[in-house]
Amino acid sequence: MAWILVAASVATVFAIGVVPALQSTSKTFNAPASGDTYLSSYASSSTYGTAPVLWVSRGGGHENWTLIQFDIAGKLRPGDLVVQARMRLAVSDANAPSWPVVVTTGRSLTAWQENATTFGTAPHLSFDTSTASVVGTGGTPSRGTTVWIDVTKQLRRWHSYAGPSNFGTVLMMGPTVVNGAVGFASRDNVNLEKPLIEVTFQPGPRTYGYALEFGFVAVATARPE
Repeated sequence: MAWILVAASVATVFAIGVVPALQSTSKTFNAPASGDTYLSSYASSSTYGTAPVLWVSRGGGHENWTLIQFDIAGKLRPGDLVVQARMRLAVSDANAPSWPVVVTTGRSLTAWQENATTFGTAPHLSFDTSTASVVGTGGTPSRGTTVWIDVTKQLRRWHSYAGPSNFGTVLMMGPTVVNGAVGFASRDNVNLEKPLIEVTFQPGPRTYGYALEFGFVAVATARPE
């Protein structure tokens, strides 16, 4: 009978401890860019890490790519589920023969430095979790227009790898864009909103410890948030 009571007590405490975690509501946090630059085939050996504008363009046989990285270390636990992640960017300048244009995102697979990386030394890139965002649905976006670019798939991949796998995202014009340019405010821009990432996640279950003493269950202690 004593062992039956112990089992029942463990089950009761486990249920009390786990149900709140399973029913937890989603949480959201914002993180500013920790590094950004653009890479230009027009000047393949130049760096633009302190430029106020991040260019994404294609035309005349040349391209500009933007690299952005966000430091989210410590903001997500291993069991958390990423619901949505999106970058907020502010338009600084825009030029295209027709709107809208499509901006495609990919992941950087290797490290880069905003004040040292050039088009000629670009990091390795992957589009295994690429996303496409339409910019300028109402025509040429005016200066200061806010653009949200989805990076949910990428953040889920970064989070599932854990460790130092988050080397940032790359923004390029979509493959169907022949001629177009969008300039976004960088983290060095003093006049417009700087880049940030907004992450919504579902907190994972907490970890509990138990101790048995002659048929009694010790108090279950939750791991701190």
